[in-house]
Amino acid sequence: RPAAGLVPTGNDGDCLRFLAMIHVNANAVQRCHEGTLGLIESDLQRYQQLAATLQLWSTSERQDLEAEVLKSLEHLDATMQYDALNYEGFRKILKKFDKRTGCAVSSSVLTDLQRHGFFLDSSALGNGRCASLRIALSSLLRLLHIPQLSSCLPSDMRPEMSSAAAASAAAASAAAAA
Repeated sequence: RPAAGLVPTGNDGDCLRFLAMIHVNANAVQRCHEGTLGLIESDLQRYQQLAATLQLWSTSERQDLEAEVLKSLEHLDATMQYDALNYEGFRKILKKFDKRTGCAVSSSVLTDLQRHGFFLDSSALGNGRCASLRIALSSLLRLLHIPQLSSCLPSDMRPEMSSAAAASAAAASAAAAA
């Protein structure tokens, strides 16, 4: 261990090693959180593109997409629970460490953890990425249940439609009107 001489021994050294382990683990939770939300966001974009052509879909195709959206919502819920459990775990570990060592580091470390994306995104305050994803996925579910709703929505709330999908939808509307 070449760096062994750089870390003090005794309580100070224990505190530094412990804090380093906390930060390594918090960063691992953050990477997991980012990866999971990234996957859910890319799925949401795909769902929105598919929903743009919803008028042309059969009931079974609509139900398949609905099942995928529900699975993403469940994945989002599991991620939020994972984040909350990790934060609570860090809090309890830090509290016990403070009690046993007298280092009194828990409040400053918890304040630092509250700045991590996994805490902010899943916060009960409802202002993070998880809340935005939940709203978007829930809106999409409502749209899948009532396909006619998409034409009633303000343009900024409608699922984005590619030019090819728009042309296809316009042709289908024209054919239905004829």
